[in-house]
This record gives sequence, C-alpha cells and structure tokens, in this order.
Amino acid sequence: LKAYGSITIDLNILPMGGRLSVDPTSGISPITWHKLKASGWRDTQLPLKYKFGYYLNPLGLFDNANTTTLCDFGFASLCKRFLPPGSVSSDFRLYIQLFVRDNNGGITNVSVPIVSKPFNFSSNLSVYTEQIVKNVPSDDLLGQMMTVGMIENFNLLSNETVSVQESLVVNVIAWSKALRHDSAFHSTFAT
Repeated sequence: LKAYGSITIDLNILPMGGRLSVDPTSGISPITWHKLKASGWRDTQLPLKYKFGYYLNPLGLFDNANTTTLCDFGFASLCKRFLPPGSVSSDFRLYIQLFVRDNNGGITNVSVPIVSKPFNFSSNLSVYTEQIVKNVPSDDLLGQMMTVGMIENFNLLSNETVSVQESLVVNVIAWSKALRHDSAFHSTFAT
C-alpha cells in the first residue's frame, strides 16, 4: 500500500525596502518637535500599517516589550512628537523604532538613534524659545501655548488667568447688586 500527500505552505514576505527618518536627529526635551517618517516600504500584502516608538537601552532593539509607543499601528506614515530625554549613561541617546506591518501580520522593524537632552533651566531661555518657534508647527496652537507657557510665559499666563477671574468676580458682584436693586424696586412698587 502506497500513500501520497501534499502540503501547501504560503509564505508571507515581510515589508521591505523602506526607511525610517527622524527630523531633527537631536533636540531638547520637551521643546523639540520631532518628525518621524516611514517612507518607501513595499509589500504584496497591502495595506501597510505603521507604529512608531522609542526605547532607551540599545539592548531593547527589535523588542516590542521595551518600546514605548508614540503612534500606534495605523495607516499614517508620519508621527510628530515631543520626546523625553535620553539617559545620561548613553549621552542622552534615544532609539526611535518603526514597526511596519502588512495585512497578514508580518512585521519588519528598524531603529534610528537620536539625541534628546533634558531642558536646562539655567541656560539662556531665548535659545529654547527660538527652538519652539522653529519646531512646533504653526497649526499646533495648543502645543505652542503649552510649550511656551511651560518655559517662559507661565507666570504671564497665570497672571492673565487671575486677572480674568478677578474681572469676572467683579462683574458678577455688580450684576448681583443690580439684580437685587431691580428686585427691591419691583417689590416696593408692587406693594
């Protein structure tokens, strides 16, 4: 008795041929706005999805468990973020990581080292203010306000908030007195 069998194995070729770019490759945390971009990736199993993250330790290379996610898997091939500082022991180096996933779940990942130094309050604030203007997109008003407020204008914003609150209280008191006066006038007139 002879028996024959066959098996078909479909292989999934992983996404390939692309690159990860980071602009700028060095900056000051948390004021430098980094643009992480995946480009040129090809695969027969479309669509491709991209995940961007970072890790501090070079031993974390290709290890999803040690990667902190910046932009989770999605169709966007661009991720813009402020980054934390790298560790002192590695000269403030961070490793930006890109995972590219095809429609069958095949994943390729690459990483790029960058330098992200901590903000130093004793340095000249005008240098950092210039970086904010340069790096935060003009359409990200909230990002600009938060960053500028955090560095240089926090007291100014706080004082403006107090001023608005005080003005509101004065107006409410005046309105309340006017309303009481108007009510007293109507009660007197009604009797």
